[in-house]
Amino acid sequence: MSLHDDHLGIDWQDRAACGSDPESFFDPKRADEALGVCARCEVREPCAAYAEANDEQFGIWGGVVRGFVPSGGNRKGWSERRAG
Repeated sequence: MSLHDDHLGIDWQDRAACGSDPESFFDPKRADEALGVCARCEVREPCAAYAEANDEQFGIWGGVVRGFVPSGGNRKGWSERRAG
């Protein structure tokens, strides 16, 4: 964690539901699967705050898709996709 993350606590990443398969959160083809995991995760809020504080540009963080571009090149709807 960076200096920007002190307010998030130190154990939120240990409690994240994505810990068993983190690769799926960086694979656009598995975005729906990853968003389903986020939807039932107890640490979505600190995860999203971490991504914002650290300017994460790619992946799914706190149930928010960041930086994926569909294979057709049309970004519409992707930056706004969120878990349940």
